[in-house]
Amino acid sequence: IAELSNAASGILLPDLGGVSAVAFADAMGSAAAPLSATPSKLSQPQFALKTLNLSDNRLTGAGRSIAVLLRTVPSLQVLQLEGCELQTEDVQQLSRALPRSGLVRLDLAENALRAKGVMAISNGLRLSNLQDLGLERNEIGFGEALSELKNAHDKRPFPGLRLDGNRLSAAQQANFLRSLGSAPTDRK
Repeated sequence: IAELSNAASGILLPDLGGVSAVAFADAMGSAAAPLSATPSKLSQPQFALKTLNLSDNRLTGAGRSIAVLLRTVPSLQVLQLEGCELQTEDVQQLSRALPRSGLVRLDLAENALRAKGVMAISNGLRLSNLQDLGLERNEIGFGEALSELKNAHDKRPFPGLRLDGNRLSAAQQANFLRSLGSAPTDRK
């Protein structure tokens, strides 16, 4: 992916195995200099990439690159991957990187994840730092995938889970969220 659209302003880093990233200067407002894409340079303390919005970019097949990004940018807390046409293999790569990342929020809405994608992401939740997971509009129905998601949540509870727009009735969704002990959030 040569360029990101609709990402926040900042410095465009060189290619990270297919995914470009936007780095933000630290909260002190220091001027940012171009960086090479080596992990040691990306994790230098003068830069703190906290939020990355890659939504609405076709990222099919970029799972490995996204996983590398998660492992090499420990300051990243929010990753938005809504409508990115991710495949199950991409989600598996992402899931494997979650335990070694600093992510607290992950948005995966509108990726047609279905049961296989939910099963894949559930594997990484147990050891992750995630507090908010967005799975809206992913054609998720009631079944084994939601059972796996519940098992992952039971082992390491997190407060935010968004499931709106899936193949769940309002009652099924409410009952599932209640079974987790979490309340649905108001965010779309």
